[in-house]
Amino acid sequence: MVDLVRWIVGEVGEIMMYANKGEDVPDFGPIDDNHLTIMKFKSGSTGKVWEVRPIKRAPEFTINLNVYGSRGTALSSFETNEVRYYSIEEGEKQESFASIHAEKVEWIPVKYELEDFISSINDDRTPMSDVVNGAKTIATLMAGLESQKKGAPVKVEEVE
Repeated sequence: MVDLVRWIVGEVGEIMMYANKGEDVPDFGPIDDNHLTIMKFKSGSTGKVWEVRPIKRAPEFTINLNVYGSRGTALSSFETNEVRYYSIEEGEKQESFASIHAEKVEWIPVKYELEDFISSINDDRTPMSDVVNGAKTIATLMAGLESQKKGAPVKVEEVE
């Protein structure tokens, strides 16, 4: 999710992560599987990512992404494969939410990223998500883990 949020909003300047272990996870399982991450972006925007793995719900993988801004709102549902949006263009107001439907991707939520990566090898080009982009996400997550230990926000290290 941090990859997706960075792609939409931009680079994270500061991060605060809270985390704990779900009660149904065995002792040999992940240390923490519930995360609430609050980010301050370099642009001045703020955002949060909430990830809960042991939640009791339908077994299907799901992502809900909501973006709220001064020019509009986008609300997505992985369950319905729909993005509902409201935008203000050039001062005129949209009367109601509009919808965009997306193709449902079964079992592999990163299907298109994998297809792009494979075609970038075949076409001898840089993939849309390259090593620098990946390193920026890792730097963001590492700062989040550090903030969790410190109990305070942490600046994200610059990656070039």
